Amino acid sequence: DSWCRSSLGDKASTKYTWIIEDFTRRPSKVGEVFSSETFSVTGPGIQDIQWRLQMYPEGRRDDTKDYVAVYLKSENLFPVRASFTLYVLNGQNQKECVSRVCEEICKFKPMDSERGTRWGDTEFIEEDKFEDPDFLTAAGDLKVVCELTVYGPEKTFSGSQTQGNVKQVGEDFWKLY
Repeated sequence: DSWCRSSLGDKASTKYTWIIEDFTRRPSKVGEVFSSETFSVTGPGIQDIQWRLQMYPEGRRDDTKDYVAVYLKSENLFPVRASFTLYVLNGQNQKECVSRVCEEICKFKPMDSERGTRWGDTEFIEEDKFEDPDFLTAAGDLKVVCELTVYGPEKTFSGSQTQGNVKQVGEDFWKLY
């Protein structure tokens, strides 16, 4: 009998929290982006993989200006497979605005590619949320959390199982000639 097993490969996970102080007092325009510091994920069989969160506080485009857009961007010169969830921790430390754009595995292209280097949500936070006094922290800070899992190369294992020593007998027979 023969067999084959395929796996998603090694994986490593992290949780990254980005706190933006005095969020509603920050001046910005539609299409204006600002970014978190880089953070990394490493693990067994996973090289040091660099990431950054990007935010458009006034929306990415005019047609989405009533939303805060947030993206996870790959800062690597090689393709990366990952899954992630974004959410806001409100002033009561409860999850809100949960985005599962890449709950399944997404492929991030190398950072020198024109497209596909980031994934996220153009309508992550609706502007009306900021009217809720408990949405931001008491100090007016916005907490965006990214729970990220990175996958190494896919692996495929195969083999065969023989009954008795049939294989060995065949090899011994071949050596006679």
